[in-house]
Amino acid sequence: MSAIMEKTEVQAIPARIDVVDHADRAWNGVLTLVMRTGDWRKLQMDHDGWLSARQIVLAAFVDGKPVAHLSFHIEPGGRSSVDARLDTYGIDAEFADRGIEHRLWVAAVARARDLRCMRLIGFEIASPWL
Repeated sequence: MSAIMEKTEVQAIPARIDVVDHADRAWNGVLTLVMRTGDWRKLQMDHDGWLSARQIVLAAFVDGKPVAHLSFHIEPGGRSSVDARLDTYGIDAEFADRGIEHRLWVAAVARARDLRCMRLIGFEIASPWL
C-alpha cells in the first residue's frame, strides 16, 4: 500500500508594506531583520546610521513586526535617465512562501516606476518573489 502525500496549501497572510528609513520608528527592527536575512552591507548608511537618500528600503509588517524587506537604490542611467538597482532582500523563515515576497517585490517595482526609473537592474529574482 502506498501513501499519497498531498501538498497543503499555505494561506496568504495580510501584511502591511511600507517604505522605511533611519528616521522611522520601525527602523531598528527592520535593520535587525536585514542583518539576519539579507546583506546589511548593501545598505548605504553613513557612520551616523543615516540611510542614503538614493536608497529605498521597503518592509513588510505582520502585526507590527517586520517580517520581510527589499531594498534598492537609484543611480544615473543613460542620457537623462535613472535606473533602480536591487541591493538586498529577505524574509523571516516563519513567514516565507505565504505571498508576502511577491507583494513586496510588486511594491518595490511600483516604487521604482513612481521614481521614473527606466531600468530595473537585478530585480529578476527567484520565485516566490516574482
